[in-house]
Amino acid sequence: MSISVAKSAGFCHGVRHAVEKALEVSKRSDVDIYCLGDIIHNNDVIRELREKGIKTVDSVEDITQEGAVVLIRAHGIGKEVYNRLKSKNVEIVDATCVYVKRIHTLVEQKHEEGRKIIIIGDRMHPEVIGINGWCDDTAYIIADEADLENIPYGSDDPVAVFSQTTFEKNKYRKIIDKIKISFKNLQEFDTICKSTLKRQEEAEELSKKCDIMIVLGGERSSNTKKIYDICKTNCEETYLAENLSKLPRDLKLKNKKAGITAGASTPANVIREVYKHMNESVSKEKDLSFEDAINQASLRLSSGSVVKGKVIGRTDEELYIDVSYKSDGVLPKEEFGDEEEFAALKAGDEIEVYVTRVNDNEGYVLLSKKRVDSIRSADAVKRAFEEKTPLKAKVRNAVKGGVIAEHKGFEIFVPASQISDAYIRDLSSVVGNTIDVLITEFDLRKKRVIGSARVIIEKEKEENLGRLWDEIEVGKEYEGTIKSFVDFGAFVNIGPIDGLLHISEMSWSQIKHPSDIFKVGEKIKVTILSYDEDKKKVSLGYRREEDNPWYMISEEIKAGDEIDVRIVRIVPFGAFAEIKPGVEGLIHISNISHKRLGHPAEVLRIDEIVRVKVLEVDESNKRVALSIKELLAPDAEPEDISKEEEDQSSHSEELDVSLGDVIDFNISK
Repeated sequence: MSISVAKSAGFCHGVRHAVEKALEVSKRSDVDIYCLGDIIHNNDVIRELREKGIKTVDSVEDITQEGAVVLIRAHGIGKEVYNRLKSKNVEIVDATCVYVKRIHTLVEQKHEEGRKIIIIGDRMHPEVIGINGWCDDTAYIIADEADLENIPYGSDDPVAVFSQTTFEKNKYRKIIDKIKISFKNLQEFDTICKSTLKRQEEAEELSKKCDIMIVLGGERSSNTKKIYDICKTNCEETYLAENLSKLPRDLKLKNKKAGITAGASTPANVIREVYKHMNESVSKEKDLSFEDAINQASLRLSSGSVVKGKVIGRTDEELYIDVSYKSDGVLPKEEFGDEEEFAALKAGDEIEVYVTRVNDNEGYVLLSKKRVDSIRSADAVKRAFEEKTPLKAKVRNAVKGGVIAEHKGFEIFVPASQISDAYIRDLSSVVGNTIDVLITEFDLRKKRVIGSARVIIEKEKEENLGRLWDEIEVGKEYEGTIKSFVDFGAFVNIGPIDGLLHISEMSWSQIKHPSDIFKVGEKIKVTILSYDEDKKKVSLGYRREEDNPWYMISEEIKAGDEIDVRIVRIVPFGAFAEIKPGVEGLIHISNISHKRLGHPAEVLRIDEIVRVKVLEVDESNKRVALSIKELLAPDAEPEDISKEEEDQSSHSEELDVSLGDVIDFNISK
């Protein structure tokens, strides 16, 4: 009997994002919290959120409390519903799946371009209802091939086709191939979610290998139903259950291969619970377990036997054990690695022990606990080797060529090259660490048991990198850790890969070096700007648009406003004035004075504060036009020429000189 769990089982990114948002909002106790429709199609999750105070409503009109927080479900809502929600005095928390939001944007765009919209999906599914709402509910919806006969569009009509994110891939391909025949001007948008597709492919592959398939998920979940249909096609004995309580009680697993998969809305704890239950059921069906062997052991003791005994007494150094023999057993304190475990045992407690020696002459049986632990650990390590499952082991000491790690008392040699995927110069630095190891060689006769941590690390990195490329998208936010600096930026680890945060994306103000604002090891929030899966490169951003000094500048100043500004630069065609830190406006030379000026410096000085009128605010191009002249009377001029300069000017006018005259100057210190 073996049980396999599909790798992709558990929440998909969109569902996880929605549930996390809901749990975060549920912590607020100052407001009423509503969810517009079920957050996801899972009754256990909905029940948990209801217990945390989140009320589910079916329509905007059901939300009567002003100032309430309203969650938008993962499936999204239509544009008209969204606008009605915005018109209410409520705080909106949008938990719509990012993939669904992308469909909303595309559908709205293509509808505005004049294209007829076709949606392949379940017309009653909330996701499809929401998508249809972004083309004024005009889409023609196709659930199966029978609906192809009634498409109300002409062959020359411009058409755009979209699919429900959880639609079954093979069914979609059959439908889209027939649609392509009917329309000359067609744009296809294959919007089936990648994680959904991967989930369906894994379910198909797993169900072909199994005698029993368990599909976990809600009955209202579209993607769960499709996974069930796929599995049922390949495996006759397929069961759909929302959780453990809904599994058949008479499920027979002995000598069968079983598989577990789940819909995108199924929590991981439900999958773990079912897996644990099935494993326990299998153990009960086995012919003879380790425990059964102990219980059925002969009452005649011999050295090397493993038996179950009961504590009947103790001293500070020994436990006395009833092993159903004419003599009692003695278990020394040193047989316990943990003194607390020895101290905790009391009369009546049961314990498994190894018979080291039977001494009938002196009337006692010497027992060992360490040997039982070693036997069990050896069995566990052997099983892990055969099933290729990792074990946790603690590094005890460094030896020549590697380290000795211990799993429940059983020693495993890990070569130096297999401790990590990076070179470790000083092996003593890992002593005391607990590592995951895969047993690569197991031979008790030769006392040769070898493990590797490196293969697990490399496999995990590869899987994490695959998940990253599946889920990554421009604009998505990650928590990263600063790994290192270069002159032009910093490398930030976002899990399985390091991305580049260019120095220009760190701050809206100019900085000389990344270390001016960050430290190595610091955790920061970064956003994906671009990525290249083939080159394994990711570009990151840190600065936020709301921190941009130009952000919403048009809300702060408008044409016609009068404001005080500081002159920061003077150029031949005008002067630049600081409106606020990071935002400058231009006073063109023609807008400084009613008089014709040769240069702005004739009347303006750096750091001078002047009153100006705002002529124009162009936020998109980061331009603000200012004028001093607009605030001056026609005969008035800016008064910025110093008295000394005026005196010098008047003296020069009194000199009676002509071209060619020779003038003597008496230059003094």
